Amino acid sequence: MVPTIVLQTGVHISLILGLVAGAQTPTSKPNKLVSAKIIYVAPMPVSLDQWVAEELRTWGKYRVTANPEGVDLTVSAIETENETKYGLKKGVPQPKKQRPGPPVVSIKVVDWITNQILWDVELLDRKPKKDGSEAPPGPHSSLVVRGLKPEEIAQAVTQMLRQYVEQLQRAEGSKQ
Repeated sequence: MVPTIVLQTGVHISLILGLVAGAQTPTSKPNKLVSAKIIYVAPMPVSLDQWVAEELRTWGKYRVTANPEGVDLTVSAIETENETKYGLKKGVPQPKKQRPGPPVVSIKVVDWITNQILWDVELLDRKPKKDGSEAPPGPHSSLVVRGLKPEEIAQAVTQMLRQYVEQLQRAEGSKQ
């Protein structure tokens, strides 16, 4: 028999106490960044891919492969298009000179099967803020890279990814 609560208005609400208490909730699938085993690093500007692949190998969380087929995750960089800016010279629009430096790049970690972006970081070519505060690791990050060498950028990117994955692992461990 199902217990019933009768409210003063005459509305009946059924409670299924035994079934709810004894039922096990289905375990949610772990984040793919946590459960993945094999990762592919696609070619990137300024040989950044080689440095990122080496940093991932050093970390040891994923097996880095040169074959993009059948992997769990792919890491790729997208160079954002710089908008041509114009200035007036003698009343005629002239393109402004592009400032030298690394291109603005966005690095993404994507689930190979679903093509879902699991983590991304935008590399920004600007001076770091004076307070030096960094945003906590998250699915969408940014990194100031002015003056950094490709190997330093790769190290910083991998460190940010590592912190985020470890944060996800702790969160999933506390659920169990």
